[in-house]
Amino acid sequence: MVVAGCGTERALSQLQFSELVRDRVVDEVPGILISRFDERGFDYAVGTGERSRLVVGEEYTYYTRHPESLDALVDRLVSLVGTRSRNDQPRGEPGQVQQSIMPVIKPRSFLAEAEARAPGQQLLYGEHTTGLLVFFVLDQPTAVSFLAAGTLQGLGLTTRQLEQLAMDNLARLTVEERFDLEETAYGPVVVSDTADGYDAAMLLSPVLLLTLGRRLDCSSLVVAIPRRDLLIAVPADDPALRGQVSARARAEYHAGPYGISPDLFVVDQAGVRRID
Repeated sequence: MVVAGCGTERALSQLQFSELVRDRVVDEVPGILISRFDERGFDYAVGTGERSRLVVGEEYTYYTRHPESLDALVDRLVSLVGTRSRNDQPRGEPGQVQQSIMPVIKPRSFLAEAEARAPGQQLLYGEHTTGLLVFFVLDQPTAVSFLAAGTLQGLGLTTRQLEQLAMDNLARLTVEERFDLEETAYGPVVVSDTADGYDAAMLLSPVLLLTLGRRLDCSSLVVAIPRRDLLIAVPADDPALRGQVSARARAEYHAGPYGISPDLFVVDQAGVRRID
């Protein structure tokens, strides 16, 4: 199938989008085997390796809103399949592997997506006080992979040790340099949009309040994490700023891929909680 790139005048159907990704994967990933192909995605494996599933629905939805992003979205999905296929198991010394364990925050709907990608695979996750879910990934130089129950046993860690390691590693990323200060008509707003995969996860950081409290001169925060790659924070005692952040969070949640929540959260000495 031949389909034009960004300049195409005719929008692709989801089946055509899925076919485009599949054909590129077959061309560019050595030894790949494709099965169970449909408009939602396909299963894949390299040789006798573990079978995984690629789901394209979220990227296709984003493409329908932003047709000019077609080439970039397909490139990202092909790269994802390639890196997953080369990295089914953790590699490296135990200390290096443990320093690569990170938490990511996801909406509850991600459970169904994960099951569709890898039927029967049990990913490790926990319930957060916000009602969102916290999953754990192994972030290595060549791939980022979600941790499953069998992987945890292979690492020789308990669930509690895993959680502590993930939070310690996240805390090391929670530095002032990753947060930009934006001056608005209502006052200062702090934004993290580094696109390293952990901007929204900063909500979980045990040192977020300490780091941003100094920056904003406040003792509690209102935080939005509309997408994986965006965190917005303002002082909790400013109604005008809160309203501005709420409107921005709703718009950002619907605008891009990897949506998490349009809601606002309070971060204070008591912890993190959703604002009803």
